Amino acid sequence: METIEKIAELTGFGLCDILGRNRKWDLSICRQICWKVMSENGYTINETSLLFGRDISSVRYGIQHMNDLLSIKDRYATEFYATVKNTLKSSYDNSRGF
Repeated sequence: METIEKIAELTGFGLCDILGRNRKWDLSICRQICWKVMSENGYTINETSLLFGRDISSVRYGIQHMNDLLSIKDRYATEFYATVKNTLKSSYDNSRGF
């Protein structure tokens, strides 16, 4: 949950918005970045889906969608992802753990 809270703080979206079902594009991208970052840091798709109240296939698709956006170098997704990763990395480096 700490990861989601940090991303919410960084992006300005509310925790309820990130955990919610709103389909606004920028909020969906934020949610998918959460899922991708969580999977990169040891959370299983099942754990993430339970935390977000989503279907496993939705989380899997969201992570794949983010990977696709990053592979084509979508500017918004790439910048957003890099900002989140850099902020979380420095935050976790300072606190020594995830």
